[in-house]
Amino acid sequence: MAASNKNYMMKLGEFEFAVKAASFHKLSYASSYRWEPNEAPTKTNSPLMQYIGPGERTLDIEGIIYPQMAPNGLKQVDDMRKQASKGEPLQLCYVEAASGGIGGVGRILGKWCISAINEERTLFLADGNPREITFSMSLKAYKFKVE
Repeated sequence: MAASNKNYMMKLGEFEFAVKAASFHKLSYASSYRWEPNEAPTKTNSPLMQYIGPGERTLDIEGIIYPQMAPNGLKQVDDMRKQASKGEPLQLCYVEAASGGIGGVGRILGKWCISAINEERTLFLADGNPREITFSMSLKAYKFKVE
């Protein structure tokens, strides 16, 4: 992805995570690696482990939306769900600092599948609209990508 003057932190498909929209405050990235025990006689009679390849990669995102401050704020989580309901892997990229600390460049992380979306609405106004929406989204890598 080429450098851009767009103002977002991360993009999943067409959905943009941004300070003025759905902003995340926590990212949890996990990678697993597959090992299988092979029965083999050894001095201690313990199995030998054999590496059989990379396992699942997951990314959990937690964030917060202040609907009164974000354009289309009450619909942000609905927009995430629309992306998920497409039933297709989505390109994930994020902005990281460029060398020298000036500006940023996009980094493509490959295609990811949305496996879960949760939301919690709190601090309700008299009309029933929330002043705060917290959300979490779980992603799974579509395929392994060696970096």
